[in-house]
Amino acid sequence: MRKHAQRGISRRIKILHVFPNFRVGGSQMRLAMLVGALGTDIEHTVVSIDGDHAARTLLPANADITYVKAPTAGNFVSRIWSYSRYLRNAAPDILITYNWGAMEWAMANAFNRLPHIHMEDGFGPEEIHRQIPRRVWARRILLRHSTLVVPSATLGDIASRIWKIKTERLKHIPNGIAPNAPCKTAIAELGLNLPDLPRIVWVGALRPEKNPLRLLRAFSQLRGEAVLLILGSGPKLPDVIAEAERLSLLPCIRLLGHRIDARDIVMQCDILALSSDTEQMPFAILEAMAAGLAVASVDVGDVRQMVAAENRPFIVPPCENALGAALRELSADPALRARIGRANRLRLRERYDAKGRRMSNSGRRRISAIMPTFNRADFLEEALDCILSQTEPPNEVIVVDDGSTDHTDAILDKFSAHVRCARINNSGAPVARNTGAYLATGDWLWFCDSDDLWRPDYLARVRGLLNADPEPRFVFGNFRLVRGGIWGTRAKFDDVPAGYWGDRGVPKAHGDWIATSPLYEKLLEFQPVFHSTLVVSRTLFDTAGGYNPRFARTGSEDFEFILRCASHAPAGVVADALVGIRRHESNFSADQLRNLLGEIEILQYAKIHHSAAASVLPAIDRQITQRSLQSLALAFSTENYPLVNSLASSVKGSSIGVKPHIKMLLATMPPILRDPIVNLARQRRP
Repeated sequence: MRKHAQRGISRRIKILHVFPNFRVGGSQMRLAMLVGALGTDIEHTVVSIDGDHAARTLLPANADITYVKAPTAGNFVSRIWSYSRYLRNAAPDILITYNWGAMEWAMANAFNRLPHIHMEDGFGPEEIHRQIPRRVWARRILLRHSTLVVPSATLGDIASRIWKIKTERLKHIPNGIAPNAPCKTAIAELGLNLPDLPRIVWVGALRPEKNPLRLLRAFSQLRGEAVLLILGSGPKLPDVIAEAERLSLLPCIRLLGHRIDARDIVMQCDILALSSDTEQMPFAILEAMAAGLAVASVDVGDVRQMVAAENRPFIVPPCENALGAALRELSADPALRARIGRANRLRLRERYDAKGRRMSNSGRRRISAIMPTFNRADFLEEALDCILSQTEPPNEVIVVDDGSTDHTDAILDKFSAHVRCARINNSGAPVARNTGAYLATGDWLWFCDSDDLWRPDYLARVRGLLNADPEPRFVFGNFRLVRGGIWGTRAKFDDVPAGYWGDRGVPKAHGDWIATSPLYEKLLEFQPVFHSTLVVSRTLFDTAGGYNPRFARTGSEDFEFILRCASHAPAGVVADALVGIRRHESNFSADQLRNLLGEIEILQYAKIHHSAAASVLPAIDRQITQRSLQSLALAFSTENYPLVNSLASSVKGSSIGVKPHIKMLLATMPPILRDPIVNLARQRRP
């Protein structure tokens, strides 16, 4: 037990928790688990600003907890002064505030400068569609010296981008859940007179942001096919009853009110429904996953990332028709529900079990290797051998055959015991990678090209960075080019411009490091992130939106996705060149021109569609001009004069020198004039 010394006397740590209210909810459930985990040697004081301490029943009976109503005061200034005086007299070692309603205590702490943690769970109905500017500024100012803890990646992204919370002060700690204890409440004993139909359960406060009316309208599509249990109370209860009556749903709905045994009831149902307009990482979803339920939910917060891949087709847009269709399909298919329920329970044990083998912020990560391939049979076997021979191999390997016409099938048959295969019509690498990501069960996605090579310890080095603090959003590494099967002597990072890495962020083992600032602008100048080194968190992949099929037939198609990833931080960097990127010499010039043209198209797209581009538009324009000049020179050397004329419009008005102007002029001439001049110039070339 860690103790503080004060005037030579050891004492227990004192933590002051400030809640807007202490009614049962996600924050209160999290505190109950925290208090239980910390044991009995810490003094906790729980302040409820409105004086309601109903959730005290959740906390361990043997814990040292004092429940206090916040000091009463009149106007804003009086409250701040009163709270500041309370903090000074109570003298806790740590102040923890919960959600916007406790933000005045963060302001009062400015006069005391106690170590401060702010826990933010999400927003009320007033901030569903738009952040309130004064609250944004308050969070920016009041939390600049505090540690901010958020349960969802979605909220973490908001805190970083909008509230401008520094990376080192922002902690993403997903909600966890203890293993299910046996049910103490049996539904059969509640006298509900339930028909022998699938049971759909909804858990939450009947408030506007939970949108229970959307739930009823969705459920109306199932009239007579299922029964709906609503667990919760709140101001929307009269509206819920009136809407259920209007839709003639009262015979197949049971309104159970708020219940402290809600988890027991969830465990005895078949489907969890969620209809909210705003959520981050709902405990109800975790409880349903622990119980082995399928989930039908609107796509809100981190819900899609929370559930197993098998459940994601039933995470739908926020409309009653889509939610109703999801509920109906699940209700009609017991085998489907069971399969999804098993997958959800497994995912919970691997990611969110508070007492299990691994939480998502610690321990061994589940990594899915995803390899698209198209007519690479000559290289595929060696690539797969490299992946499967890693000293710390991926948890699964998925190969997506993008319509190959060579003997790829025969190669994949050799690996059928170790590799999952999917075959699609030829659609391009972005579609193949998205298909692999959809099939993957890992919380990290390693994208591997089917003709590249990896040293055996590459993934072990990646795993070391995934366990680092701060935890990266993605990882990439150094590499060498491989020509004719021979690894080059020069690594990619050897060519990095001076000062490119800055202070290299947070150093880690083996010379690796965590880059704490976004790399978006740097990647415009120099691109050290190559696809086969890239390992991306599932959360970032989903947030970024996956690969853009628009660029399926474009050179350097992965550059657009890498740019979107690079707008996020932190990023892990493997310093040693442990990846080999093949270069096929027979078509090098054609590939180089195709890739340059692809990068130009992507940069022009980024100017309009990438939020990170707004602050670096001059840099993007410079890179478009530079790549256009390189493309123009290659096009001229291969006598592709129409392309030279097309590229000329991209560089007109730029300071580009004499030679490009001469080439552009020659490209406009008729062949009878141009060809003798070009031939003469080539003859004179040394």
